[in-house]
Amino acid sequence: MISQFFVLSQRGDNIVFRDYRGEVPKGSAEIFFRKVKFWKEDEEEEAPPVFNVDGVNYIHVKVAGLFFVATTRVNISPSLVLELLQRIARVIKDYLGVLNEDSLRKNFVLVYELLDEVIDFGYPQTTSTEVLKSYIFNEPIEVDVARLPPLGPASMFMQGTKRMPGTAVTKSVVSTEPGGRKREEIFVDIIEKISVTFSSSGYILTSEIDGTIQMKSYLTGNPEIRLALNEDLTIGRGSASVYDYRSSSGGAVILDDCNFHESVRLDSFDADRTLTLIPSDGEFAVMNYRMTQEFKPPFRVNALIEEAGQLKAAVIIKVHADFSASVTANTITIQMPVPTHTARVSFELESGAVGQTADFKEGAKRVEWCLKKIVGGSEHTLRAKLTFSQESHGNIAREAGPVNMNFTIPMYNASKLQKGRDGRQGDHGSQSLAHRFRETRKRERERGIRIQEGLLGGGRRKKRDRRTAYGRPMARRRQRAIPPCSKTYGFPIYCAAWVPIDRISAAAEAEAAGKKKEGGGEAAAVEETAEKKEQGGGGEVAVAEEEAAEKKEQEGGQSFHTLDPNRPLVALGGGGGEGRSGVPNVLLIAEFDLISRSLSDTPVFRLGTDADVPYRMAVHPGGDGVVCAFPKSCRWFDWDIPESKKTYKLALKSSAKILTPLEDVGLQLALAFDAEGSILATGGEDGHLRVFKWPSMENILDQTDAHSTVKDLDFSSNGKFLVSLGNSGPCRVWDLTSSTAIASLPRENGEIFGFCRFSRTRADNPILYVTAMHGNQAKLVSWDSLSWKRVGERKIGRDPISAFNVSMDGKHLAAGTVEGDIIILSSLDMRVQMTVKKAHLGIVTTLAFTQDSRALVSTSFDSTARVTVIESQKSSGPNLWLFVLVIMLAVLVYYMRLKGVF
Repeated sequence: MISQFFVLSQRGDNIVFRDYRGEVPKGSAEIFFRKVKFWKEDEEEEAPPVFNVDGVNYIHVKVAGLFFVATTRVNISPSLVLELLQRIARVIKDYLGVLNEDSLRKNFVLVYELLDEVIDFGYPQTTSTEVLKSYIFNEPIEVDVARLPPLGPASMFMQGTKRMPGTAVTKSVVSTEPGGRKREEIFVDIIEKISVTFSSSGYILTSEIDGTIQMKSYLTGNPEIRLALNEDLTIGRGSASVYDYRSSSGGAVILDDCNFHESVRLDSFDADRTLTLIPSDGEFAVMNYRMTQEFKPPFRVNALIEEAGQLKAAVIIKVHADFSASVTANTITIQMPVPTHTARVSFELESGAVGQTADFKEGAKRVEWCLKKIVGGSEHTLRAKLTFSQESHGNIAREAGPVNMNFTIPMYNASKLQKGRDGRQGDHGSQSLAHRFRETRKRERERGIRIQEGLLGGGRRKKRDRRTAYGRPMARRRQRAIPPCSKTYGFPIYCAAWVPIDRISAAAEAEAAGKKKEGGGEAAAVEETAEKKEQGGGGEVAVAEEEAAEKKEQEGGQSFHTLDPNRPLVALGGGGGEGRSGVPNVLLIAEFDLISRSLSDTPVFRLGTDADVPYRMAVHPGGDGVVCAFPKSCRWFDWDIPESKKTYKLALKSSAKILTPLEDVGLQLALAFDAEGSILATGGEDGHLRVFKWPSMENILDQTDAHSTVKDLDFSSNGKFLVSLGNSGPCRVWDLTSSTAIASLPRENGEIFGFCRFSRTRADNPILYVTAMHGNQAKLVSWDSLSWKRVGERKIGRDPISAFNVSMDGKHLAAGTVEGDIIILSSLDMRVQMTVKKAHLGIVTTLAFTQDSRALVSTSFDSTARVTVIESQKSSGPNLWLFVLVIMLAVLVYYMRLKGVF
């Protein structure tokens, strides 16, 4: 949760500013810049990424010469905010194409629109470029890249130089070519950060590579991409030495660890080291890896310092480029700290040196040598003379160094991650991958993909060589088809629940009967008069009046619905939050046809919730109404059924009933009624667990520190137990009869719990299901409710689980993933029965079974709701097997008779 977000230029100008919570003074940007500019604490040259001033936490990153800053007063995870700031910068760059002060000023309307969608009331919503495209309507104003000024050494990662690295793609993901045509392109880079420590004699002491495969996609139609890596790649060192020269010379590449983007599928990775993915829009890291295996560094650096008289010393720095002459390194910066009592430095560059500068940073007490480029195989030398302000009584060689070197080498990778089957490691590092892609080119063409040579070089070649082209007709055919069971409703959907229409209608009839009984003879007389009117020929007039009333109600927004069990209703809630994005905050009711398996194109009913977005929803099982969790409070909504003899017109209306104990309690991340609807439980973002009797709202349990944050909770079918879990720590079980915690279910081996549900059968001994992530494996754990011991677990995939539920008949379990997949399992053995891949484009936010367990509704941030019909597991039955057995016996008898056995 952050309070403010702002972007400052290098001069301290406030380019973008957004105050989400009003908790931090408006002058925070000036305080931040003054503190960073004159930072002198602990003899540090630059301000750390996180610091505190007068109770306000300032968290910042510097991207493209701009300060991206977030402020907060709460104790929030710094790494979370730092990652959020990096992602915001990436999203802005994806939309603007160029990230600098000029592009931000020209596109400030688009930037504010992005911020309103990315952050709501200080809480991050989404940083996916692909998801945001559904809600962003402003077009970017292009900036002329050629006219941008250089930004010094930082320009090696930015625009502004003639020789730009591969990541500097300056086109917006939403821009089109002249004439409205969009070019189908994809750019892939391998970027490696090398850290090597040399001894004074030039030997390597330590070496490490931090690498990433970076991709930026401008493709349409969601095509599938396959990236092939070195077939000798091994992940995990095992018993091998950190500096195993045999593995290095033999061609094997050993990665210490790695991680992949959420869109990467690893189905064939173990077999042929191929990554399969459907790239999302914008720039993202396909793979991050770290390697400490011995490798050949691209440069050899030698530094020498020795006394040259009283109060003087001489420094010699030599750099040798140890790679092919066909490769050129760009924007090289070499820094060497000198003794603290150095007063001035004079430099002697090579004769005829072009593009070289040397400077003495007096404040930092270091020598800085900058070279525009270095060709492979060449050697460069810098000589410097130091003058000291006082005599040194120690060894000046110990006071100087170590030498630090920053550089960029396009089309080069030191890790040999791209080495091919022929065993050669080209200087450009792209020949091997082209070789492997040529072998599968025919198969890829059949899928509409044309792979060209040089696709995965360590940097990009010319534009024509680095493109992966997609024919437009094929791209249109590969676009994602939306089935009838899935509909888009125009807002991110956070919660969903099936409407108990039979209970609602029964409650309405009971209420009408009570009113009729209270009315007594007067109501009976009115009914008798109406019957006589119909018998006397006035029935047509009465019917016409009723139809006119129905039409009038429909025009007012209340739609017709019959009590058909094959046409259930589902309630959905969500919206765009408080931002001015034009995305509404809505509660709506949609209809699903089980026969045609389709959701209604238009909602049955729609109710706006003004500036508050409904994040969670719990429908009363007895048909009383719906309770919704909003950012600050919970509100109650009644079902609205106008009186009609033949039809029910279902709607929601704001209730006069105020849930006083749930006013101004903050966001409740979990809401649930028990099976009878007599108990309501809520779990807050602040970790506060509350349990009430319904509808009196009498307190049963009030635990302020149940968890750090209550993520999920559920009642047992008999209403005796309540289970809850949070972001960290164990899962806790509460006995509602004594209002105490009776069990704490611990995690094992670093598990992270996600969601919890009791089984709906076996009321005397229900099974508790808990989802968990263990490393890169998602699994389902079951617990016995008598002993509270683990009784089973099952791995169900690699993607983290984002939603979970149990069917009302207790036969099925359902899990939704962050990749948009839906997994349906059997509750008996937790085996997967059905998987719906890419049911949604975004994270699955909620899952809910119908009362008869025939269908499952799922929702997502991508504004879609989808209903999956649960197919019954049909068996062939014992008769078929008996028939097969009889045939086999008959054949056997016939064969034995032919052989004369009997």
